[in-house]
Amino acid sequence: MEEIKRVLGEKAAMMIKDGQVVGLGSGSTVEKFIESLGRRIKSEDLEIIGIPSSYQSLILALENGIKVGSLNEYTPEITVDGADEIDQRKFMVKGGGSALLREKILMSCSKDVLVIVDETKLVEKISVGFVPIEVVKFGFKRTMDKISELGAKKVNLRVSPGKVGPIISDNGNIILDAFFGEINDPPSLEKELNSLPGVVENGIFTVRPKVLIGKRDGEGIKVAPG
Repeated sequence: MEEIKRVLGEKAAMMIKDGQVVGLGSGSTVEKFIESLGRRIKSEDLEIIGIPSSYQSLILALENGIKVGSLNEYTPEITVDGADEIDQRKFMVKGGGSALLREKILMSCSKDVLVIVDETKLVEKISVGFVPIEVVKFGFKRTMDKISELGAKKVNLRVSPGKVGPIISDNGNIILDAFFGEINDPPSLEKELNSLPGVVENGIFTVRPKVLIGKRDGEGIKVAPG
């Protein structure tokens, strides 16, 4: 799987043009993209500005020689990101890395969105797993109750494996993981969740991006449009 991610990252990096402002998503596949983009910038002397969606992608961009800017300064021409799930309609679930709010803001401001995924992320309908939801700390248990009333079979507070207590997002909020089962109408549920007081943003993405899918077959790794 690491090799598939590497190939995807290189393919996506080759699609970036000199002079572009690029939104940098988060996650293990995007990590390979950022590393590959950094190598292109160095070897081809490109002028690229990256707008990171998380501290993880910010640190990685700086380590790989990518100039970074803010969304207040620049409008991304393209954002490159991964997905936890993507279905046949190109609806996605994102937020396994807790960066869903900034990722969604970046995508909403970008002229183009490119999502790079390996074949294990393809599903018939989202959500096979869970929907991450970023919420404020105040009254979060009541917010959990409201999410259950929208049809979630289970809602968990995401806790840190490295310390006692919840994971805190880059924005200072907590993350809930809601289990809805397959979602037939993602745009409606996305809006319903965001209408709840206390919810900052949820991990249902309905932007319907361009997609590159990495697959392994008998002849090696192939990357194809989704």
